Amino acid sequence: MTRRYLTKEEIASLLEEIESDFSSNTDIESDHEPTKNSAVFSHDQAASSDDDEQFVIQITSEENATDSCISTSQDEPNLSRNVRRKWRKKAEKASNIEFIDYKENYKDILSPLDSFLLFFDDDLLNKINYETNLKCSQAGKAADISVDEIKTFLGINIVMGYNRCPTINSYWMTGDDIGVQCIKEAMSRDRFYKILHHLHLNDNSKMNRSKADKLYKVRPLLKILKQKFEVMRGPQEHLSVGKLIIKFKGRSSLKQYNPLKPIKRGYKVWCLADDEGYVYDFDIYAGKSTSQIPCRGASLGLEADVVLKLTEKLHGKNHKVFLGNFFSSIPLLETMKANKIQACGTIRTNRKDFPHLESDKKLTRGKYDYRSTTDGITVFKWMDSKAVHLISNFHGTENSTVSHKLKNGQKIIVKCPLAIKDYNEHMGGVERHDQLRQLYGIKRKNIKWWHCIFFGLLDMAIVNSFILYRDAGHPTIDLLDYRRELGTGLLTFSTKPKTSCKRRRKSDFSTPASVRLSNVGVHWPQFNVSRGRCQVCSKKGEEARPAVECEHCKVHLCCNSARNCFKEFHQ
Repeated sequence: MTRRYLTKEEIASLLEEIESDFSSNTDIESDHEPTKNSAVFSHDQAASSDDDEQFVIQITSEENATDSCISTSQDEPNLSRNVRRKWRKKAEKASNIEFIDYKENYKDILSPLDSFLLFFDDDLLNKINYETNLKCSQAGKAADISVDEIKTFLGINIVMGYNRCPTINSYWMTGDDIGVQCIKEAMSRDRFYKILHHLHLNDNSKMNRSKADKLYKVRPLLKILKQKFEVMRGPQEHLSVGKLIIKFKGRSSLKQYNPLKPIKRGYKVWCLADDEGYVYDFDIYAGKSTSQIPCRGASLGLEADVVLKLTEKLHGKNHKVFLGNFFSSIPLLETMKANKIQACGTIRTNRKDFPHLESDKKLTRGKYDYRSTTDGITVFKWMDSKAVHLISNFHGTENSTVSHKLKNGQKIIVKCPLAIKDYNEHMGGVERHDQLRQLYGIKRKNIKWWHCIFFGLLDMAIVNSFILYRDAGHPTIDLLDYRRELGTGLLTFSTKPKTSCKRRRKSDFSTPASVRLSNVGVHWPQFNVSRGRCQVCSKKGEEARPAVECEHCKVHLCCNSARNCFKEFHQ
């Protein structure tokens, strides 16, 4: 058998595929995927991590720095994951595209209660009340819960968020050192437990077991809140995509494990938020298939599908969306650019088609390297204390500076691309919302798995209503005062009679032994006071109303020739 030699055309084709050294005047084509050992920046490193973004301040713009380049032309952006992209070192200019603003839909908001009821409106509260009474009927209990009681129930949970007691029962305990009076006056403990036990959002009897929706029990709440979040406040120009965790340690197929997060177990929620922390859209992760959306061609992967699903209503408005390195990829930014959405984010070096950039040894602090495509995608490698990799579909190579504070208190100015400055300013929206949500959130161990989601979404609605209230002309109120006004406002819907209930007779004295049996020299009877029930006689089931009390214990006691309860009480 004779050996077959390569033809001239085959040799030329092979030579074209060989990667050449990089230079400032050569077109670069690469599909290099660094291995774990060769990658200059892994996804666990803090500089490009969406979990540990370092935000910088005191940023000033500088003049644009240009580099030599050779341009190539291409008519349409390539949205395929399998295409080979041509990278070149060309000084691109920023895309100065005007943002199309939205009209605000909310009217004058006079109180925190008004702001909150924009999200938990009558339709949602009536739905909760109907399904809760339906569950009571199915369980053989009286379906007598009213909408006002649902409002009071929500108010009690909000008060419990910032006024914490060891247990739920503790809020109804008597004594100066425990219990919350406004909760005891608003609703009885047994009534609260009845609503909590039968609380429902959807009819279980209509659930299709063969095609079960994993979030069926909270689906009505998800649908209404997603719609309310979207229409109550128009999306701002700068948005960010991230995730938050609703804590849950029980059994659930939806529970996720996040070993690197402060909250390690719970429900993962993808969010789209602005700089102030207002969430416009969210999606609870219930499996890979639930995060996909119908799109042209093959899926771009779970991370990209999450971003495309959250931003599908932003097309054509020229929003600037900032992403963490978990989401960012080259095909995703090309797709978003085609949808007229400007995007920027940190990126992992092991992403497909990631270009070759200068090594860490050749870059000193403040220096950076970059590569761009003819479609307007630019990848930066900026050297700070360590390398940071960034990708953008609208930034150019304009320069800026950042101010860093060292451990000794000294401040230094470091040069950086303008993309780094914008990313640091606008990436923290979801983190800010999560911080506000957890600050005075409703934290309680729940037996039912979906209760955690319900109270987590309630906290999200409270944070959004808080931001809406501040935008409506109340910028000085803080979150604690807002929650206090909201909680007490909901308690005013209480239908409980104001008359105090009859107390049960206790088996022991109400005064602790550490008070009545200590400090022997300070317990003296005080005469000529208003009459009151004797503590010792009351314990024995006898009726006596002496006009004598202990100066230290402040309790009425018989102290006469017939009865000496004063001595018996203090022994």
